[in-house]
Amino acid sequence: MSLIDKAAGNATEGDRNLEVVRPILMEDVEVVEISYNLAFRDSLVFTNLRLIHVDRQGMTGKKIRTTSIPWKKISWFSVENAGRFDLDAELDVKVHGEASPQRFRFGKNVDLSPILKTLGRHVLTGC
Repeated sequence: MSLIDKAAGNATEGDRNLEVVRPILMEDVEVVEISYNLAFRDSLVFTNLRLIHVDRQGMTGKKIRTTSIPWKKISWFSVENAGRFDLDAELDVKVHGEASPQRFRFGKNVDLSPILKTLGRHVLTGC
């Protein structure tokens, strides 16, 4: 990931915060399907049961906010691919009860098809 991507909050595939996520996974039931590194220290993890956002805060990153969104609570999602002059692609996820969608940015060269397939499978079919 380039410094520009990091500064812009763009994501790349990776497993930076899986050590934070593993202890909260439901044993023998929940598995990580795909994972992306977001700006600097954050991550977005897709499991078979939910979407997990790991947000490391502060100067040292020792303060960690983990947001868990069950698939059944996602009402819609939207993906905007990067254009010719764009630096990033965007994923918007609308959660029931929240006023506005959560936005995640991905680097221009990130393949979004695994994300679309995972979201489609879980949100649209309920599986």
